[in-house]
Amino acid sequence: LAGAFIGFMFVFSLRRGSDWSIWMNDLYDWLINIFNPDKKVLQKKRRIKEKVFYKTGNQKPFIKRSNITQQRIDEILDKINQKGYHLLTEEEKSILKRAGEADI
Repeated sequence: LAGAFIGFMFVFSLRRGSDWSIWMNDLYDWLINIFNPDKKVLQKKRRIKEKVFYKTGNQKPFIKRSNITQQRIDEILDKINQKGYHLLTEEEKSILKRAGEADI
């Protein structure tokens, strides 16, 4: 139970921009690069890695979109005829909206 709580807090703080694992990454890099003469080059690469992987800003997560086929549209329209528009899922509504914009 405590592990789940710590995991929740880690993800919560990571979403807010605070990464608790930086100290472990720094320790690992230090241990690996103790006798490495190219240490300055690796530190520069690390800064680039942090910008690319950790600094995502306000980027939205990937949204999966299903392909629009005439068969899928017909199934959705049949569902509307049988049960009504209000019982469609958000995905089905977005499919109909995209199909209307694409003129399929």
